[in-house]
Amino acid sequence: MTHLKLVTEIDANLRQDWLRLREPILKALERLKGAYTENELFLAVLEERVQFWVEGDAFIFTAIEQHNRRRYINLFLAGGSTEGALELRNEIELWSRTRGIDGAFMIVRHGVDKIMREKNKADGWNSVGVMYMKDFVQ
Repeated sequence: MTHLKLVTEIDANLRQDWLRLREPILKALERLKGAYTENELFLAVLEERVQFWVEGDAFIFTAIEQHNRRRYINLFLAGGSTEGALELRNEIELWSRTRGIDGAFMIVRHGVDKIMREKNKADGWNSVGVMYMKDFVQ
């Protein structure tokens, strides 16, 4: 098994991983429809409001969210290999449990959903609906 890592410090690893994965990060950011610029996302990682997980060529960005009585980790942006993302997902769950987080959620693209449906169910993930998005700004 390769080394899984959560990057939370300003160090050479963060810079190295970000530059190495910059193109897929930028491509993934396009799916967020302007919710973050690259600089804003990088700053959120530096300020530890967002977690940046890396495994080989796979990455996941997460954020802890409070919903009344429960805290969730939101796996909100990912890219790279499916296998790497699956390994990261397991590491994210372990990390979250040690911090008293109650659960996790993620929104995935249709193609990813088809690939991961069986694996998700085996890992305890359940599909609870479909998300639609509408932009009010052009």
